[in-house]
Amino acid sequence: MLLAHLLDHLVTVGTLRVITVDGQLHTFSGEPGPQVTIRLHDRAVSRKLFFNPRLYAGEAYMDGSLTVEDGTIYDFLDLVSWNIERAPPHPLRRPMPVRQIPARAAAVQSNAARACQRRPSL
Repeated sequence: MLLAHLLDHLVTVGTLRVITVDGQLHTFSGEPGPQVTIRLHDRAVSRKLFFNPRLYAGEAYMDGSLTVEDGTIYDFLDLVSWNIERAPPHPLRRPMPVRQIPARAAAVQSNAARACQRRPSL
């Protein structure tokens, strides 16, 4: 399972158990932390999660091809978030895009802030 290779390197805090379509249990663990078990109900989900976890984790949960067996979806997201934050940079990992505020929007925000400062208190 390609996803197992990724999770083996990613999970450094907590324990993530993954039950595959054919019933195999894979356990990935690191330092003490939250414990979550997920079940994959579709063979394609593993591959999709490997290539684009940000997109397919939510889609798989919503369409039922990924279920959380032990814990909640929030526990799963917390566990994954903690581990992604701690992950070392990887040359193939795309950085999160930085949102930049266009100059016009920044000017509007600045004007609104000045207007709030001038408003008399009631």
